[in-house]
Amino acid sequence: MPATMSRIILNDILRQELGFRGVIVTDDLGMRAISAKLKEPETTIRIVNAGADLLCMCAYWADTSLILEMVAHMSDGLKNGTIKEQTLRQSFERIAALLSDVPNHKVERLSAETFAKHAALAPLRPRTPPAASAGGAAKA
Repeated sequence: MPATMSRIILNDILRQELGFRGVIVTDDLGMRAISAKLKEPETTIRIVNAGADLLCMCAYWADTSLILEMVAHMSDGLKNGTIKEQTLRQSFERIAALLSDVPNHKVERLSAETFAKHAALAPLRPRTPPAASAGGAAKA
């Protein structure tokens, strides 16, 4: 079982034994370790209950509909009791604490000239994303 889904690794060892109190961030869930199981509600519920605070999903591997499906699994888990409200509240508190320590910078849209300069420095390569499998991961 990947560490991302293991309560023993994330909670018992990382939080309890080692005393880590920060935010636990998953690796990209769309990669092959568990991608074939992302449509199964149990997968999302297991990740949340293991102790992950932020679930990362790269757009290269999955589309928005899969991510929304996972959010629905979390919501359903909260409603049916397979995810405890306290679990989500604790994650929220850890994330809020992390964000309170981060400088807050005003977000401004860059000018077209700035974008053009950036593009000249590091040209974007046209990319066609690979087709997603039922689990959201790209096929090799």
